[in-house]
Amino acid sequence: MNTTVIIIIFIFAFMSIILFIMLWTLIKSLHRLNKKDKSNYFNTIYKCPVCMGSGLVPNGFYLNAFNNTTSQVTSEKCRTCNGSGIISKY
Repeated sequence: MNTTVIIIIFIFAFMSIILFIMLWTLIKSLHRLNKKDKSNYFNTIYKCPVCMGSGLVPNGFYLNAFNNTTSQVTSEKCRTCNGSGIISKY
């Protein structure tokens, strides 16, 4: 065989091995991502930052967002958490 052909075959074989290793590493890392527990990421629960977890805000809180004249006597349901006091990150 001609030495040029041998060199081309060697380069092709070497590049094929490198490509195989790169694809194998990628597939392995994707498989590792699929095996992780996704429930911790998708169902993270936080205390509502608007009502501080109580589920209630002062009456008129949403009407007077920029005016600090809310009534502390009565309360209304928090609209951010729908009165539950918690919010979920999906």
